[in-house]
Amino acid sequence: MSLVKNIFVITSKLLNRKYDSTLYRTDFDSHAQEYDSVVTRHLLGEETEKLINESDIQPGIRCFDLGCGTGHATKLIADRVSPNGFVLGCDVSGPMLDIAKKKLDSFSDKNFLEQDMLESLCEQKENSFDWITAFWSLGYSEWVRVLKEARRVLKS
Repeated sequence: MSLVKNIFVITSKLLNRKYDSTLYRTDFDSHAQEYDSVVTRHLLGEETEKLINESDIQPGIRCFDLGCGTGHATKLIADRVSPNGFVLGCDVSGPMLDIAKKKLDSFSDKNFLEQDMLESLCEQKENSFDWITAFWSLGYSEWVRVLKEARRVLKS
């Protein structure tokens, strides 16, 4: 089954199933190598870049990229917050994070968490991030709880 078809299948399952991180982890693990060439470049990459360019992400801020996948947005954000900023990326897929780490070779592994985005947010201190992003990934979570935690973690 192609990656694009898998994405549509999973999206439709979101409407009919309770959240299941194992389902998403398995699917994204198995498609990590072709994700950038199929999804990032052709479906989401240009829109992600446009959204980041229109944002107010500035040098020196702290940003948390939820569901960072292969790190496309994480890299763009890191370039904007450098030299004194910080980006933390989290994703449930280890193979996706391996690709992200290579893209952000100037950042150490400690800037990535292999966790569900809700778990990652729950571990963060209150008011600890200036920006929280979740490009195309919020639907792969318990989004109501994620948004509540994001509000707690975001600076006022």
